[in-house]
Amino acid sequence: MKIQSLSLILLSSFALTACAKSTETNAKEAKLSPELQQKIQQLVEKTKKNMIFVEGGTYLMGDFGLVTPELEKTVPDSMALKNPKGNTEKPDNLPFSPENDNKTLHKVTLSSFNMSAYKTILKDFNIFTEATRQPRSYYNELFTSEIAHAVKNS
Repeated sequence: MKIQSLSLILLSSFALTACAKSTETNAKEAKLSPELQQKIQQLVEKTKKNMIFVEGGTYLMGDFGLVTPELEKTVPDSMALKNPKGNTEKPDNLPFSPENDNKTLHKVTLSSFNMSAYKTILKDFNIFTEATRQPRSYYNELFTSEIAHAVKNS
């Protein structure tokens, strides 16, 4: 019994030790070039500057179907109730979606949050992928610098 317990402890210790990364490897991976660090800092500053505040609140989310008086009471100021396709006067305008991932109408409450006022551009995403050591996006191959230059000048 003691031999089995000792064997189990030793085997577990060996397995955990084999899975652990060395601190040398982690230190090497953490080092970024000064150029990349500067790009990251500039991206962080730009991103913070472009943040906008979005007030939290409650709204209706999902396939609206028929907007009934009961539904109107749940979230009276919801844009869903102002949707002309979801009204009780013209039931033939009901939204219909055959997709399996659509959900029925439900109430959602979000906390306030910040988000960028602009879409992420490929140049910024490339800085992110380089800093996190992820592969570059395949969009880099689709949109060459020549195409980007042509779009910019058109």
